[in-house]
This record gives sequence, structure tokens and C-alpha cells, in this order.
Amino acid sequence: YSAMACLRDAVRPKWNIAQDYPDIRSEWLAYGVPETIVVDNGWEFRSSSFVDACADANINITYAAIANPEYKAIVERWFGTLRQQLSERLPGGLPLTPQKRKEIGIDPVRDAVLTLSELKHLLNKWVIEVYSQEYHKGIKASPRQVWLKQVAKHGNYADDLSALDQGLSRLAAEHTLSREG
Repeated sequence: YSAMACLRDAVRPKWNIAQDYPDIRSEWLAYGVPETIVVDNGWEFRSSSFVDACADANINITYAAIANPEYKAIVERWFGTLRQQLSERLPGGLPLTPQKRKEIGIDPVRDAVLTLSELKHLLNKWVIEVYSQEYHKGIKASPRQVWLKQVAKHGNYADDLSALDQGLSRLAAEHTLSREG
């Protein structure tokens, strides 16, 4: 369910940003149904419901090779940038692993200094106003510039999300996840 909910959220326009966060002045431009997604080999990505939902939405799934991190290098780099530019700079943010925090007695629940809604606000603000606007050496432009150029060339990638919504919806009853789906 979490993988499907994440994909469902990723493809949808973020029209709520301006209403929910009036201090964010730019839009979240990147949305739409991808042609291909690269995932790891977790059960949630091998389940028949996830595979079928992606097939219904014409999304190809590429499984990253085990023990070959280069398949997910872009995502790993993004998380590194997020950590360096945002999470370590937030109130209470520490450049420590969970194990190190435990060793020195830091309890994230007890010592929390931000609410989840505050964190979502800061994350949205960082993605929209910082990350997407900054020049990136690898793409020789900002993500915003690249996205706008591709939309002008190929059009909007999310004409009809109804099939995806139906395929990625929560099941009515609880089920046990296994390697077979």
C-alpha cells in the first residue's frame, strides 16, 4: 500500500501547495505518469497488485540489480543532498546515524522539535524553492528548467489518472504480502 500510495502521490499535480503553504511562491511542477520506474527488489515492488497497477498505467518497471548501487545513484545522491542541505540544518537535526544517536542517548520521539506538519512544510519549501531552482552540474541546468523544457516538447504527462487511481487504490480487506504478491 505504501509503495502504491507514494506512486499515486508522485504522479498527481500538487495544486494544494499554494493553499497549504502560502509562503511558498513557486509551484511544484514535476508530476505525471512516468514511462519507467526503477525500484529495488522489495516484496512491495514484486507484488502482483503493484505490477498489475503499473501495467494498467503503462508504467514499465525496471528492477535494480542486487548489489549494484549505480542503478539508483540519482536517488541516493538526491537523499544525500536532502540530508546535507535540509535535514542536518533543521532544528534538532544531527549528522549522525540512528545507531550513533542511540549510543549517545538521543531519543527522536522524546527530543523532537518539529511536528510532522512543520517538517512537511519545510520539505516542500526546500524542494520547490531551493532544490528545483538550483543549477545541477549533471543536467547542466536547474531541474525546473529541464522540466519546463520537456513539458514544452512532450506535453503534460498526466492526461488521465483514473486508471492509475483505480489500480493503485487500497484493497478493501487486509491481506498478507508474500513474494507471490
